[in-house]
Amino acid sequence: MALFIGLFFFSKIAKAQENTPADTVTQANKLSKFISNAMDIFTGEKGRLTYGLFPVMDYEEYKGFEIGIMPVFQIRPADTTGMGEFFRPTTILPEISYSTKGHISVELDFISFTKNKWNIQSRLSYYRLEDVFYGPELPSGEDNISPMTTDRVYFIGEVSKNIGQKYFVGFKYDLTYAHNYDVLGEALTPDTPGYGENMLVGVGPLIKIDNRNNTVYPSKGGLHSISYTYFSDVYGSDFTYGLFNADFRQYFSINKDKSVLAIQTATNISTGGDIPFFKLPGIAGSRMLRGFAEPTKYVGRNTFLSQAEFRQHIWWRFGSTAFAGFGNTSEDLDKTLFRGMEYVYGFGGRFQILPNDKVNFRVDMGYGPSGKSTMFFSVTEAF
Repeated sequence: MALFIGLFFFSKIAKAQENTPADTVTQANKLSKFISNAMDIFTGEKGRLTYGLFPVMDYEEYKGFEIGIMPVFQIRPADTTGMGEFFRPTTILPEISYSTKGHISVELDFISFTKNKWNIQSRLSYYRLEDVFYGPELPSGEDNISPMTTDRVYFIGEVSKNIGQKYFVGFKYDLTYAHNYDVLGEALTPDTPGYGENMLVGVGPLIKIDNRNNTVYPSKGGLHSISYTYFSDVYGSDFTYGLFNADFRQYFSINKDKSVLAIQTATNISTGGDIPFFKLPGIAGSRMLRGFAEPTKYVGRNTFLSQAEFRQHIWWRFGSTAFAGFGNTSEDLDKTLFRGMEYVYGFGGRFQILPNDKVNFRVDMGYGPSGKSTMFFSVTEAF
């Protein structure tokens, strides 16, 4: 659908260049009306509820071409008294997809701000996929890998209480089940933490400062959070370790919100014992550094990343982005974390899928150190 809309749009623009300015305006109005009528088939409003149904497409080398559906539900607050300039709706994003290499993905994202000023964010997900474990590099310089099949269930989220308008205090939780089997190659062995079947349970404190003017598409303010999640056998975890996370995001409005500059810096620091390989913090992905063709290769006990994205409104519901970033991982918390940074950059297109709320369907093309490109199709911004 997105591809069809894009091709139709650019063909109309090309034709409009042959006409007078008045004709161009008329054709642009006709085009926006045509697309609005088409989008009405997939979107709608009922009271405080805005909803839509959209396709999901993705391609990555290790999983092939992926296609699925994503309903989008956004519920505006019944009473905005006390919210001031902050718009904080409840957002529900279910998704189900299947890839040409047999990957199954089922996700449910839930973000809610209650009348009593509680913020609840959670993700419940199930994946069956062909994953790749990267061991130490071979003497020849080639990657030392072990492909495998894995079933994973995640229930991850946070609960926090709003104090004032922008301060939140609460806790994070992480319940993860993983079963890794049909392991090939010699990189992943029974001695590797996380081999086979594992259960992890973690919980810990969270502090946030959130003064974004919009939680879905912020153009002003920032989101700054610090948390520590502790996994322990006391509450049923197969591994005992801690994970400190600091994530700082800031947004700057340019030209009356027609342009937005978004900046993020984040770090993860691990403490304690072994971490299963599938839970090692990483720097690559659709919501982190976009541009790594092998995302599971860039993981470690400690991580650092920084990225910036320039978001530009073009016309009607269409927009574009340009982004760049850098990051690194390390096993030890020392200077090596900041040496040999990996760099990525890329470009993207945006289409606002809900008529009155800036929930964007995004297509991003990222380029990284391997020389390969990676494309992402998703809903809502990366950060």
